[in-house]
Amino acid sequence: MSPKPSVLTPTALTRAAGAWLLLGGAGLVVLAAVVIDRLGLSQPGLGPHERMAVQIGLAAIASGILLRGLPHELAVVAGTELQEAWQRVRHRYAPDSRAVAGLCLAALLLGTWYVALGKPAVLTPVDRVTVPGTEWHPFYDPTIPDPARLPFLYHGVAFALTAGAFYGLCRLGMGRWMALCCGLGLLTSSFHLAHLVPALYRVYGKAPFVLATVLLMGVGVRWPMHRTWSPVAAAAGGLVAGLGLTMREDLLILALLFPVTILACWQPAARRPWRLRLLSLAAFAAAFLFAAGPVLREPSRPGWVGPAVAGLATPLDAGLGLTRPPYDWGHLFLDEMARGLPFAHARAVAPEGAYAYSWSDYTAVSAGYLAAVVRQFPADMLARAYAAVMTVLDLPFQYVEPPMGVSAWAVRQAYHLREALVSPFAGFGWLIAAAAIVLLTARSVRAGLFTVALLAVLGGYPAIQFCGKHYFHLEFLGWWLLGFVLSRVARGAAWARQHRADWRSEAARRAPAMARGLAALILLPGLLVAPLAAARAYQAPRVAALLQRYADATRAPIAVSAEALGNGSVLLTSDTLVPRRPRDGIAGEFFIAEFGGPACPVDRIWPTFEYSARTADERVALDAESQMYVRGRPTFARRVPVELGRAGETVGVAFLAASFAAGTIVGPFASHFTGISLPATEAGCLQRLDRVTGTAGLPMLVTAVLPRRGVAAPLYQRLARWESGRVHAVPSRLVARADEVRTGTIAEIGPEQAAFQAPIVRRRGGAWDIRGYGTPPADPYYFTMRDRSRSVLAGWLFEGASTAQVDTDLMLIRPAAARRSDVLVVEGILETGGLLIGLVAGSHPAGSVTVTVPGPFSALIEVAHDGEYVVGLGNWLNGYTSLEQRATIRTLGWARSPAEGS
Repeated sequence: MSPKPSVLTPTALTRAAGAWLLLGGAGLVVLAAVVIDRLGLSQPGLGPHERMAVQIGLAAIASGILLRGLPHELAVVAGTELQEAWQRVRHRYAPDSRAVAGLCLAALLLGTWYVALGKPAVLTPVDRVTVPGTEWHPFYDPTIPDPARLPFLYHGVAFALTAGAFYGLCRLGMGRWMALCCGLGLLTSSFHLAHLVPALYRVYGKAPFVLATVLLMGVGVRWPMHRTWSPVAAAAGGLVAGLGLTMREDLLILALLFPVTILACWQPAARRPWRLRLLSLAAFAAAFLFAAGPVLREPSRPGWVGPAVAGLATPLDAGLGLTRPPYDWGHLFLDEMARGLPFAHARAVAPEGAYAYSWSDYTAVSAGYLAAVVRQFPADMLARAYAAVMTVLDLPFQYVEPPMGVSAWAVRQAYHLREALVSPFAGFGWLIAAAAIVLLTARSVRAGLFTVALLAVLGGYPAIQFCGKHYFHLEFLGWWLLGFVLSRVARGAAWARQHRADWRSEAARRAPAMARGLAALILLPGLLVAPLAAARAYQAPRVAALLQRYADATRAPIAVSAEALGNGSVLLTSDTLVPRRPRDGIAGEFFIAEFGGPACPVDRIWPTFEYSARTADERVALDAESQMYVRGRPTFARRVPVELGRAGETVGVAFLAASFAAGTIVGPFASHFTGISLPATEAGCLQRLDRVTGTAGLPMLVTAVLPRRGVAAPLYQRLARWESGRVHAVPSRLVARADEVRTGTIAEIGPEQAAFQAPIVRRRGGAWDIRGYGTPPADPYYFTMRDRSRSVLAGWLFEGASTAQVDTDLMLIRPAAARRSDVLVVEGILETGGLLIGLVAGSHPAGSVTVTVPGPFSALIEVAHDGEYVVGLGNWLNGYTSLEQRATIRTLGWARSPAEGS
């Protein structure tokens, strides 16, 4: 008789699991600390990836020692739990295991292929920036010097882990087939794939950790947590969040959300639930501190302060879909501005303040600057968070082109089918989210609260710095919500068919759930609108009082002189402006310039606030922080559009000017405010330039166009999609005549008048069709600071260059004569991306409109005086998205003034 197969007892199973953890952890530590370093697969010593592997290995060793050392009674309990869990996984989740394995394998192959083979086709030409002794490759993690070895596999593994975590997250709220469809949707997202290519450690590495942490939070919300599994799940969440912190600081916000979820939304299956919640909380904290210890102990620069200051820059408002009020906190998304602006502000407010202008002072000064912004502009901060959530929810339906660099016919046809499936939901992400919250609340109040908190925190925190690299991984939110709503609709239809006869009794049985859903439906709009309305009621009078204090502040007039510049411009300057060699390296001064008066021949101007120009040699210099040669570091110069209104009326512009010595925290360049430039014919428009001497009592110094008498502008940012009209007009008074202009006779601009036309612009059926990827910079995946030399139109219209923008031309129309009061009319539909529409007289701006909100639009730009004008159309794209551009221009032409016809 053959012996029966042996079966492990619970105690033996616990000991065996501990042994495997010990062996696996030790092997991982040896592999990370010895093999990888010996084979030259990384820099000498432990880089971020190797440190992470060591941490995982140490956690596995600690767990193995714990399991091996458990007393007999506890070992029996642990072994029994392991046996039961294995049986549940084996019988219940076998199909899921096959699905997730297939999905992860597809992601591994797709991610590895896309990074290794697909992307190099895009990089023509590629900027290779040479640093003495090394060759820097622009789109790979600098911790991996040889991109020919394993980086492709690193990216593929990260992509596979993201896909696996997302499938598990989908299974918490929908069936297998729907979860698989959502997983495939995320896998084929061109927006998601675009962020797989840059440095893994800098951009994509956080994605699998974020999704895995949310999955572990959702497990505790979805199912009752027993006394064994609740601390285990919490500890696993702490480990994942702590390890993810080695990639990016984003995981810190989840480390704060996880404990709140444990306390408020988990459902412990125990007699004393609060004791189990506290035990789980302690397990999470211990695991998180263990995993994140190496990062938390390392001295580092301020993690969130710098990005938060930079995130207030106006170029990021386009991606958020926010209107521009008559003030701003900075016009460039630029490291130098984020570093220098708080110090210049502090110096202007407190001229005698003592600052070392180092990273140790930067935290305090920048935090104080941000606190002042929040106190003075709370409604704007809330509106930015709302706009971020709305944009994130629409990500799955916004980008539908095939991934950049992939042009195979079969792939394009597949993406056309994908576009047909997802494009009907474009613009309705917020509605899908509202429906999901109502359905989840009907099922469980805890699940509804968790979803609201998750959307508010995960969707809202990218507003700190709204760049694609900070929110691309949040595309999973839109996919999950869509899959959940579709699955519930399908279940509801099946339930209606099944209970057609006894629907009354079944509806009565489900009445409590329906009541919860109805309550959520009624309360949700009020919970969103009321805080924003209250914040605006608080902010508007405070901002109005602040601008009035600017106008009434004590001033010292400055005598200016005119210096001729190129292109028919003059510089209005003085020797008594901001000092070129400031004390302690940085100086800040607050000025008010008044424009208009009887000597001004136009009713709108674009003065340029100039900073010291650098020579060609200085514009290609070694950046001290990144140790890379960077071309085109811009100055802080900017143009401000000013509408003067009635003849003889003056308008004030308050602005903070600065001076930076070389070698300060701002960077290796020296720069200082030099004056205001205007076209020579408009030099008389500057009535006076004053230095504000009483800044000590002002709570905040911002650049602002001071409101004219009787002109009431909203003193807060608005959500353009819902609160702003579709008509963009220069000057603003033209909005009142928009219908008259649009319905009149339009002299169309034809293809024969185009001096330049980008390949993605085509003339079809009397309309201009724009579809494809906007022309990227030389290196489309690592956006160093550049000037605007790649865009003729942007070079004419703007001065300061921003890393947030990719400024390249779509179309330029040859110069043509236009008369005063002629109106350029551009109408169409924007689907994805952003358009810059500009009018240029000579080399000077004559009006520009940016369109970034999807949907129909009308742009009207009135001619200020007779002359020859160039019409331009350009990309207005965020530099950290997929650069996808889709729009249709149905009308492009001139509405001639009556004077011409007479």
